[in-house]
Amino acid sequence: MPREPFLTGLRFASPAVRLLLIAAAFLAAVGVARADDTEKRYDELTRLSRDGQLTQGAANTQWLVDEARAKFGEMSLPYARALSWQAYFSQARGRWDQAEAQFERALAIYENLRPPGHPDIATATNNLGFIYQNSDRLDQAETMYKRALALREAAVPRSDLAIAESLNNLAQCYKRQGRPAEAAPLHRRALELRLQALPAGHLSIAQSLINLGSTLELQGLFDEAVPFYEKVLELRLAALNRQHPDVAAALGKLGEIHFKRGDFAKAEPYLKDAVEIRYRTQQAGHIDIATALSARAHNLIELKRLEDAKSLLRNALAIQQVILPPLHPSIARTQALLATVARREGDTAQALALMRVAAVSQVARGKTEDLALQHYAEFVGIAWEEAIRTKAAPDSALIAEAFEMAQRAGQTDTAATITRMSSRFSARDEGLATLMQQRQRTDDDQRVLEQEYNLTIAVPLADRPRPLKAIQDDIDAAARNRTRIDIELQTRFPSYAQLIAPEALTSEQARDLLSPKDAVLMYFCGTDGMYVWALTRQASVWRKLERATSEVRNDVAALRKTLDIDGILAGGTTAALFDLGTAHGLYRTLIAPVEPVLAGRDNLIFVPCGPLTSLPPQVLVRTPPAVPSPSLRQVAEYRTADWLVNSFAISIMPSLASFRALRSIAGKSTAPLPFVGFGNPIFQAKAGSALQPGGAPSGLQTIAATQRKSYNAFWRGASVDVDALSRALVPLPETETELKQIAATLKAPPTSLYLGGAATEAQVKSTDLSRYRVVYFATHGLVAGELDGLGEPALALSRPTSASELDDGLLTASEVSRLSLNADWVILSACNTADGDAIGAEALSGLAKSFFHAGARALLVSHWRIASETTVGLSTAVFAATAADPKLSKAQALRQAMRLTMANEKDPWSGYPTFWAPFVVVGDSG
Repeated sequence: MPREPFLTGLRFASPAVRLLLIAAAFLAAVGVARADDTEKRYDELTRLSRDGQLTQGAANTQWLVDEARAKFGEMSLPYARALSWQAYFSQARGRWDQAEAQFERALAIYENLRPPGHPDIATATNNLGFIYQNSDRLDQAETMYKRALALREAAVPRSDLAIAESLNNLAQCYKRQGRPAEAAPLHRRALELRLQALPAGHLSIAQSLINLGSTLELQGLFDEAVPFYEKVLELRLAALNRQHPDVAAALGKLGEIHFKRGDFAKAEPYLKDAVEIRYRTQQAGHIDIATALSARAHNLIELKRLEDAKSLLRNALAIQQVILPPLHPSIARTQALLATVARREGDTAQALALMRVAAVSQVARGKTEDLALQHYAEFVGIAWEEAIRTKAAPDSALIAEAFEMAQRAGQTDTAATITRMSSRFSARDEGLATLMQQRQRTDDDQRVLEQEYNLTIAVPLADRPRPLKAIQDDIDAAARNRTRIDIELQTRFPSYAQLIAPEALTSEQARDLLSPKDAVLMYFCGTDGMYVWALTRQASVWRKLERATSEVRNDVAALRKTLDIDGILAGGTTAALFDLGTAHGLYRTLIAPVEPVLAGRDNLIFVPCGPLTSLPPQVLVRTPPAVPSPSLRQVAEYRTADWLVNSFAISIMPSLASFRALRSIAGKSTAPLPFVGFGNPIFQAKAGSALQPGGAPSGLQTIAATQRKSYNAFWRGASVDVDALSRALVPLPETETELKQIAATLKAPPTSLYLGGAATEAQVKSTDLSRYRVVYFATHGLVAGELDGLGEPALALSRPTSASELDDGLLTASEVSRLSLNADWVILSACNTADGDAIGAEALSGLAKSFFHAGARALLVSHWRIASETTVGLSTAVFAATAADPKLSKAQALRQAMRLTMANEKDPWSGYPTFWAPFVVVGDSG
């Protein structure tokens, strides 16, 4: 049964040990029963699991299930016990769907027959969480693990090791979710429990140390992780023979952490010892030897011992190519390291050839894991050097390859969301849904089989649950099945086939999508710098930017700090203002190298990367400013600056594949109604806490006073204190005016507005939003990048009298993704709905991505907190412009609204970019 030792030891224990631990956990879960023939069968299951005889074990469990059903019925404890064993063997053999149904049934029986809080219920709940986690349903896994932990904490003493197991399971789930900071305290508590309950030197303590060290490692706290890995080595040396493979693993981890710290000299002896132990204790050609060789070689590259590194890598590759499938990522990684050696030796032609093999193999697998993306990125850097060396022509095959690899390396979750959304508009056939389900199941099967292959290959031949060839045959069969499905999709649904597996565009294909007035600037943040491709219908140009990514990131961060009004007010008369000289410097870095290509173009379509996702392009300054760093007395200088938006209408695309999907496939909305809006929710704020509307004068202080806020202080772990939040949220009465003006502009009836108490989460979910071309939310946005904790980004709506799953007053990103839209665009008139988790995050927050998934073709989103008064002016001006000239694109309408805002000479702050530049159009701006 998959309890904590299986999960936390996954990377460090052998499969045989894992199976034994699972079986032992199972026995603890089901309790001690009579020593009869049935118990002998269960003893045999323990042996079969220990020996990895999964097929025989599965057959035996069927006998036990049938016997329990016949003797006791399906609502009985013996039947639940047999089902649990059957589920264990199902998941161990990769039959995840079967295991899930069996675990669910067992849990239902235990909940029906055992008293509340019984340990069997906790264990069954934990097992189901394991299944969810290993099928990447991490939210569901988290829920089950939390429930199991709560049950155990209520039923057993606080020092019980079962609690440590649950803590580790939940922590491992957090790590899989990218939440290591929250995993760390759970692992620390589990470690404390084990230290108290187990004898000193117990290897379970070493496992807890590994868990905690890896959590710190994920947080980039390499120095803090070192003592934990050192203690692991100490414990294993005391408990095991020095030549034991687990000692080699501990040495390897210490070497790797010192490598990550940049202390290559200190890493070398650990990595060297790990290799030598592997050679002495494991059979020739074992995969662990190749892994250790590769890790040491990587370190030797940094020590500039290139010949030694090359020798080790060739040995590793020789092992991998014998025992691994041809496209295995470990082979690609070794080839990529050999390419690094060749590159450092100055042989760019050889480096390019090796990196091409590594990258193309991962393209063939259709993979976008971090390691595959790194190979694509490294190819781009080597290709640039080779293009310079050979003076390659702009239309050469080499530059075309680099363009393709840059797109693959820049794939993002948002881009994938857009292609999935577009497919919903391209086909409405039940046959398509069936094929999609088949393809998903095939992908899941292949993933599980690849995991089984990777685990099995580390097991001695005599101990393997089944032969590698049998597993590889199953992988090949799954691949053939996927190919068959893809061929059928391509034949019957060609548009959808392109969307689910989008190919990188050639420059010619990208240029064919452009109008004569369009230009695309696609940026790529590589491993060795930043690059830009500029494309128009007539030409394409590739340039490497002169400044390092870190320098660009620092400039972006500095400018972003000066766009927050609270910061300006806090600084008083010495506050740092937006630096026009820095903005011009960024223009010279990012756009000037390709400026000649932009001549005669009106529309700039940005495909940003890295730090560029955190700054709207309109705030770049084209020509040297008269006053590079204006003071508070010189704020009028901002109105006269040569902003990029004065020359171009600007929109954002997460990727070129998204561009093709939205422009070529999604098309215009067919929704019959023009507009639906939700605004001025009732938050039940405390009396006297809200700023009352009225005729306050315009200016910086007034704008700051009405500033919409994010309320991170109200998040507690994975949830929010809704009562406290709703009492603190400031009412937004001015949004009624905003929505009514826009509704009138779009000729929408009053019934299209849900205001005040009607602006509820339940109303949003019950409204058929697919009937509206424009969907508008005018409310507070609570954004992931500003939250202290784990809460999803959300829109705040009217607080219900009684909170429920349907309506707790917060429309979260996951709930947005389940809406059904058919909107030309969605307006998020809230704060920070474009900003990511940090400088350099993706262009869109979880909210924006979820709206794409729900069916939006374009979004109007904001990069920073903005005043309600400013929002009303900008948004109404956008729709007034489109009403006056229906031929205007969304980006052109936004450009007019921004220029109108900054032209207000009555307010000296109107030219400051905080007030006119927060919004960007993301998606199809047509």
